[in-house]
Amino acid sequence: MDARQPDSRMREVRKGRMWHGTGAWTGRAGAALTAALLLAGAAACGGGDASSNGTPGATATGGPESVAVQAQAAVPAGTTESTDSAGTEAAGSPAAGTGAPTISGPVSYAEAASAYRDGRYEEAVALFRAYTDRKPDNAWGHYMLGLSAWKAGDPELAQEGFRAALDRDPDHVKSLVNLGRVLLEQDRTGDAETPLEHALEIAPEDPVVLRVAGNLRTAEGRLEDAEELYRESATRDPDQVWSLNDLGVALVRLGRYEEALAPLARAVSLRPDDPTFQNNLGVALERTGHPDQAADAYRAALAAAPAYEKAEVSLERVRDLKPGPETTPVDLATLAETFPSGVRTPVVTVNGPKP
Repeated sequence: MDARQPDSRMREVRKGRMWHGTGAWTGRAGAALTAALLLAGAAACGGGDASSNGTPGATATGGPESVAVQAQAAVPAGTTESTDSAGTEAAGSPAAGTGAPTISGPVSYAEAASAYRDGRYEEAVALFRAYTDRKPDNAWGHYMLGLSAWKAGDPELAQEGFRAALDRDPDHVKSLVNLGRVLLEQDRTGDAETPLEHALEIAPEDPVVLRVAGNLRTAEGRLEDAEELYRESATRDPDQVWSLNDLGVALVRLGRYEEALAPLARAVSLRPDDPTFQNNLGVALERTGHPDQAADAYRAALAAAPAYEKAEVSLERVRDLKPGPETTPVDLATLAETFPSGVRTPVVTVNGPKP
């Protein structure tokens, strides 16, 4: 499928009209249930990227998608700061229970963004509150307030920030996506549908939008639809590691273990120190009859996260197993290099920094 010309089924998937029901996929392979259980912990807790730039992805819900915080680049022409903001919170009032400092005096967007970029999220909350109080018409200030609050562990304030941004700009894609992700994180799948479907309507080629829409389909139990969205995301951006991982997880849960190897191998090749990716690759290798290579993946997961219990249990299970005499080792490097195959389309981002 040419991702630039999606067929009618993909359009239906995007609009949320295709319903397979659980019966359409749970019966594919009885062993898929066991694999799903093995992967569930990794998928649920592996969503946050610990990188300091605050731009993580997720398997099921995960951490925030950041505006690349050189956000001065996103300033509309004619404004004096990086953006013209909007706000609902009083200046200087810290997030509830965070112990954030009280801010006095004017705050620039760059100052607040610097706190976020440095991982000082509670301080960023206070700064963006002050900034949005002074610049109450700028969606970006509210968006970054929501993002900072989410990273600081306050999902309710995060929702307020994203909704305030959307009050100013109903088509602010990053706010739509991250509001949806906060709601998914809280198991509010029905509430997440509205912002994520709207994001998909206005940014159907954005790889992150496609991936998070796939997370919505996964939460709805529509794994075949989720697979298509993850695959299109990975085709448009072959380095979108969480789309690759989530595609592999969906395929494992569908019982299509051989197909899961390539996207998981590519995710691991891009980020070999991620224990979630290594563990999920190990599950796919184990299910395709390669216990020795699965053991290597589980060991790599434990090297990255020694307390990773699921990988420890899995390693113990396969430690003494050998592949069948006719089994050919999987060429993971080639799978990673060649996936996804076909025409790769340009990455299109919406509401991101402008050159």
